[in-house]
Amino acid sequence: MTEYLTILKIAGMAKQRQPTGGVIHGNKRTNMNKVEYTTVNIFSDGDWFNDIKVQVRQNSNWMDVTGMIASPVYPNNNSAGRNVTYTFTFNNITGDGVRIISTPGGTAHFTSLGELGVHYNGNTN
Repeated sequence: MTEYLTILKIAGMAKQRQPTGGVIHGNKRTNMNKVEYTTVNIFSDGDWFNDIKVQVRQNSNWMDVTGMIASPVYPNNNSAGRNVTYTFTFNNITGDGVRIISTPGGTAHFTSLGELGVHYNGNTN
């Protein structure tokens, strides 16, 4: 069984040196254990993440997920590729928001997202 918090297409660019990424907020606490992130364009001077991680919001606080595995492995550099979907699986967690967060890569310090989705496959881990 797949339970969807939400699937939406978002595009955001942040030209800053601070951590940035995509965020999905729901209106109720939901189980989750997988995030899919699709890249858009990757440029020689930016549009990738340096140290990507997934966080879930619980009681208004963002927490790193545990047991995260990326498939394919996210390279944390400009070889991330255009329109590539990276799947991050992690230990079951409940929350009302999820985000990928990282410092933007490249000299231009920006990132963007093609799509960000969160899922729960019903497996216990």
